[in-house]
Amino acid sequence: EIQEVLSAFQDQVVLKRGETAPPDPGLSTLRPDGHGPYSDAGGVYPLAWFADLLVESSLAVGYTVPLSQRKPGLTKAGLKYLVTELLCNAAGGPEVVTSRGFDDAKLGVKPSHWTSFLSEARGVASSVWGDSDVSKSVVAALKGAEAELIIGHVAANSKDIK
Repeated sequence: EIQEVLSAFQDQVVLKRGETAPPDPGLSTLRPDGHGPYSDAGGVYPLAWFADLLVESSLAVGYTVPLSQRKPGLTKAGLKYLVTELLCNAAGGPEVVTSRGFDDAKLGVKPSHWTSFLSEARGVASSVWGDSDVSKSVVAALKGAEAELIIGHVAANSKDIK
């Protein structure tokens, strides 16, 4: 059901190939309160940008199970939303993870590619935040969400689940 809701908005929120985003009107430039990966990264919007770039590169390089081999109806846009939600939560943001423990909703990193995926994530984070402590903390948050990113992986114990 959630995919139906999200797919109805896909044309409104996803840029088509060759299309450029409109200029930022500056309405969401306030930094979130507090200190930690979420606020230091700038909140949901920069983290969503990171998630978008990471999903695109991971699918392109082959670190993840291709969408064609996943549950019908799963889209890149849906994955980007779920990864953003997961990353924001793992970084200390207020977002709630709605798909915890569901392989069909994971990014689908292949277990044998986890180390390479993290290396890719470091590169993508550097492209968003530069080679900074923020980049490192975002990748650390991503690493902490390993069980929710790797296909077939489950949390070792209930402490791994927020």
